Amino acid sequence: MKKHYATHVEDTDKLISVAGPILEYKTWYEQYKKLMEEQAQRKYGLYTPTSEGGDDFDPSSFDQAWTVVGKTNEDEDRATIANITGNGNNLVLSNFGFIEGSGYDGEGDYAGYLVTDGVDDKIISSNFVMGDNWTVVGDWKFIEDKKDSAGIIKSSSLFVFNTASGLIIYINTGSSGMSINDTKSLKAVCSDGRIYLDDWSEVKNTQKQDASDVEKELAIGNNGSNFTKIAFKNLGIYNRILSKEDCIKAYNYLQTLKAK
Repeated sequence: MKKHYATHVEDTDKLISVAGPILEYKTWYEQYKKLMEEQAQRKYGLYTPTSEGGDDFDPSSFDQAWTVVGKTNEDEDRATIANITGNGNNLVLSNFGFIEGSGYDGEGDYAGYLVTDGVDDKIISSNFVMGDNWTVVGDWKFIEDKKDSAGIIKSSSLFVFNTASGLIIYINTGSSGMSINDTKSLKAVCSDGRIYLDDWSEVKNTQKQDASDVEKELAIGNNGSNFTKIAFKNLGIYNRILSKEDCIKAYNYLQTLKAK
């Protein structure tokens, strides 16, 4: 008769109790080892709950999200992009001409996107907090080869600036950026330094993180008096760190949504 073992591991620091089913010894040992490693990570603040992904991830569980799909330059509410969550933190458009090159592109090179002119167009949210652990997923792209101190900014968590040969990104810092050449867009960015390019290949930002999140707005296409040309379709923000698998799920889900 095969022996069976029940698992029960308790983390007294965080009052975490994990009870498992009856398992054969080899399976039990592997699970026990994994749980012990997880508890050690939790104890020293190194544990990321979604670091391995999981079937229980709900891509609609974002904290902030916007999409322009379905919007036109003739809409009465064309200057507002409603937050999909319904929390009222909408994106407000300023100085747009609502024509080709400064508005919603219906049939041009960037059909389905909102395009900024790089002169004075602004896309700004209300102030909000992301926290120090977050993931940003979305469909957007810089549409000119020019060095600008503007792009996608959520001070002081994330700065993505346009450059002549690609882009530069700052994660939880305003002083140590990482340049990425030959790309004008990113599929996802995680606060642990993982960055996913258009083909979902991963690069790692290892620059020192020395800033904490503050209650500030999200700015797209502008940064104060600095502007850049950007085509924007959607963006989702999760106030936690997602795995690559879950980033892909989140991105794919965003593509199914239409503006409210």
